[in-house]
Amino acid sequence: MDHILQDGDFALNASGYPETAAGTRALLQRAELRLRIPRGSFDYDGLLGSRLPAMRGMNEEWALALAREALAPLPEVQAVAVRVEAECVRVEVLIDGGRYEIEVERNGEL
Repeated sequence: MDHILQDGDFALNASGYPETAAGTRALLQRAELRLRIPRGSFDYDGLLGSRLPAMRGMNEEWALALAREALAPLPEVQAVAVRVEAECVRVEVLIDGGRYEIEVERNGEL
């Protein structure tokens, strides 16, 4: 079980305790973190994250490959399509038969 993150902090339930997520919601949150965190920026796990936030000039085939690379540790989550836009990459993922879109902001450093 994961704690739900909201606006950079833990979401709290009515009792003031951190709210937990399980199942599809937890997998979606893990996928969001893996795609949005720049790869190598987390000191304790250099492979956590993706190279999507730092890339510029990429095509959709390359972006899909990078999304799949970032999500490889989550076999329950599959990146099935991407849409590359000027400021972000929109990754469509399949989780438990449902399709979800995750927006990844790009800073274009590489």
